[in-house]
Amino acid sequence: MLVLVPAMALGTQAAFTTTPMVAAGRHYTLSIKSDGTVWNWGWNYNGQLGDGTKTTRPTPVKALKLSNMIAIAATFEHVAALKSDGTVWVWGSNFFGQLGDGTKIDSSTPTQISALSNVTAISAGAAYTVALKSDGTVWAWGDDTLGNGTLTKSLIPVQVQNLSTVTAIAAGTSHCVALKGDGTVWTWGGNSYGELGNGTTTFSATPVQVQNLSNVTAIAAGMGHTVALKDDGTVWAWGWNLAGCLGDGTTTNQSAPVQTQNISNVTAIAAGAEHTAALKSDGTVWAWGHNQCGQLGNGTTSPSLTPVPPVQAQNLSNVIAIATGEFHTIAVKSDGTVWAWGHNTYGGLGNGTTAQSTAPVQVKGPGDSGYFNLFESTPGGGTTPPKGIFGTNARYNQWWHYILFFLGFGFIWMWF
Repeated sequence: MLVLVPAMALGTQAAFTTTPMVAAGRHYTLSIKSDGTVWNWGWNYNGQLGDGTKTTRPTPVKALKLSNMIAIAATFEHVAALKSDGTVWVWGSNFFGQLGDGTKIDSSTPTQISALSNVTAISAGAAYTVALKSDGTVWAWGDDTLGNGTLTKSLIPVQVQNLSTVTAIAAGTSHCVALKGDGTVWTWGGNSYGELGNGTTTFSATPVQVQNLSNVTAIAAGMGHTVALKDDGTVWAWGWNLAGCLGDGTTTNQSAPVQTQNISNVTAIAAGAEHTAALKSDGTVWAWGHNQCGQLGNGTTSPSLTPVPPVQAQNLSNVIAIATGEFHTIAVKSDGTVWAWGHNTYGGLGNGTTAQSTAPVQVKGPGDSGYFNLFESTPGGGTTPPKGIFGTNARYNQWWHYILFFLGFGFIWMWF
């Protein structure tokens, strides 16, 4: 998935403001409003909505203890958020130590990672988390995709080896991606599908350079594929190519970058589990790959393979930001409204229902009142919790859930 880090507010202001953003995980969605507050909706099995409960929410609820936030990253069951002072806050599942607080205790309310400061970007993988510091170094914690030359898990941040002058990071299922200031891309971790892009399918415990790729301005990482945006507006991808999520007109895995066909003038990219989305300079959203839940947004559940062009999300314009979850997609329009499509069994679309949608639907306000807007402060601060879908006791068996983690996608690694 792509982590968009908005600009920090500069200077002394009467009220904090930031660039709004969205992020999406497994069946849930996160957002930061322009006032720096965090609002989330959807699946809440491990407290990943940050509202102090484990109640699934079909409309936005305010995360506790957070203010002046500037970036947020979602994954399967844990969340990381970045504050304007460079501190990192985490919540949700901590089964593998991915919260970085030195424990394996889950948290349904945000907690600060005390050992980390001066952070400028964050990203979250299946069972690990990564942070970029202002000095261009990258730090990671949790499961064994840490890039520090070992396969040892860490409950606290450790530095990724042999990596400097980094400007952006993206965490995939079991692989991680870094963009350097010179426009080159570096990767480490799992590589069963060629997602490291170095021409092999060999795991790497330290960063390796992606082959034949330069002038990159943005990166995104999915379950088993990686995507890069070049400064000429073209999109390049490599790794797992299930249902054509690389967009090269085939379903053949690629261990080195290939160009996505029939798309140009792209300004932002996002990678879901098995689909890819792009925002074009004209404010339209395009997607390709798997579409079993309608995550491409074109009104169907048919996959998109180029040279059939990437499909356009229906009835959507003036978009300024996008995000992809496992099987759903999110867009923010220039008026601050939020739109979503795809999987919705746990209310991840935020429209007050649990009905899947193959075309964009508008996210509703807290408690199903009005419509959600990232530029508007919510009256009352959202202190009245929205109605839950299942309640705190309606949770499926945890062991079955972790079996999906390890087996459900055909390989021991996973993402989001």
